[in-house]
Amino acid sequence: MLKEWAGRPVYAVSEIVKLLASELEQAFPDLWVEGEVTSFKRAASGHCYFTLKDESASLKAVLFRTHALRVPFSMENGLKILARGRLSLYEGSGDLQLYVTVVEPSGLGALQMAFEQAKRRLMADGITDPARKRPLPPFPARVGVITSLEGAALRDFLSVLRRRRAAFEVVVAPALVQGAGAPESLRRALARLARRPGMEVVVLTRGGGSMEDLWAFNDEGLARDVAGCGVPVISAVGHEVDTVLTDFTADLRAPTPSVAAELLTSMRDSVLQHAGAAERRLFDLSLARLAAFRQTLAANRPDRLRGSLVKALERSQERSDRAVDAASRAVSVKLAQGAHRLELCRRTLSSETLRRTLAAFGAEHEKARRRMRTAVAGALERRRERFGGLTRTLNSLSPLNTLGRGYAAAFLQGGRSLTSSAQAPPGTRVSLALREGGLDCAVLSHLASALPEVLRTRSGPAVDSPAGAAVTSGFEEKPDE
Repeated sequence: MLKEWAGRPVYAVSEIVKLLASELEQAFPDLWVEGEVTSFKRAASGHCYFTLKDESASLKAVLFRTHALRVPFSMENGLKILARGRLSLYEGSGDLQLYVTVVEPSGLGALQMAFEQAKRRLMADGITDPARKRPLPPFPARVGVITSLEGAALRDFLSVLRRRRAAFEVVVAPALVQGAGAPESLRRALARLARRPGMEVVVLTRGGGSMEDLWAFNDEGLARDVAGCGVPVISAVGHEVDTVLTDFTADLRAPTPSVAAELLTSMRDSVLQHAGAAERRLFDLSLARLAAFRQTLAANRPDRLRGSLVKALERSQERSDRAVDAASRAVSVKLAQGAHRLELCRRTLSSETLRRTLAAFGAEHEKARRRMRTAVAGALERRRERFGGLTRTLNSLSPLNTLGRGYAAAFLQGGRSLTSSAQAPPGTRVSLALREGGLDCAVLSHLASALPEVLRTRSGPAVDSPAGAAVTSGFEEKPDE
């Protein structure tokens, strides 16, 4: 509510902002502003906030979600646009803002802008790379076609196939090719054909039209589905001058539907041409062979043929006679050589020669027998001497021999040998092995240096000790308690 102070009106901040906003909205209810987009931000609510600027000024702008959904291209920083809306003030901060309802690219149509942006995204992802495109099968057995059943594209495609006598099955997946629901309809049809067994090629096609008419084939999702399809895809959309996004992601682009049909049957035409050329060459070769045979037959008339046979028979008889003569001579030579060898053997095997030979063999046998007897006797003598030496060595190392010289071996219970007095404290039972028999003893005490004394005296079983005790055989009798 307007106040007064000292006779002058006083406005509240909200009142002056509302008044200015009302004046601006009345003065600029609908205007177009051209500028470059900066500070662009899309809120979670879907509203878009950005700033329009030129060389010397800037203006804040708001594009609410309802209007943002109708923009066919992506808003981004650096984009020069034409924005239509109304001027007003934002009451919270008093900022001047343009409330935008329509956005168009400056100098380039909205659809063309959206096309270029989508194309750049596909190229950045490598989907349009020619290296990933697959070749068409030369002789497909089943081909799928995605188009409208009422359009001229299907009639042109099938007409070319009939004219060129295509030998494959055609499966048509009807879909919308124009309008808001066309992209989703085309994507569903592509998915159905890709899942169909035996499908080898898919043709995505429709007739020509304006950019708006062909816009369904510029859908980025459809273009990505075409690139990810499990079978090769031909994009045959519009006329030769028309270009859509599916042309870049498909494995092959055909300028028209008719050209797509020709591409699918091109290999068959090539094979038919080669077959026709081969057929002609075979026919010409057959004619040439027939003419040569006729000439040979004419040169070999029956009378000439009879004379040739007679001459061949005469030559054969002559070769046979010569072969018989050569065989007879060879047999005669072999018989003469055999008779000569037989005579030599008869002379060699006379009785006197045989006696001399046997006598020589007997003498050699006797010499060998004497040499063998001498060698065996010498070997036995060497073995006997070696055995005696080993026996003497074994006796010298035998513990029984050591025991025979008056030594004894001591063992603890359990059979463990005794090598130190520390192993047997007083009272321990010890077994002594002698040359003949043994003793069962008990340890009375330890001696520090008994061994040299024993070796020096060797006068009896008792051994002096510092404690006056001795080691005797048997166990000490303990007094009755």
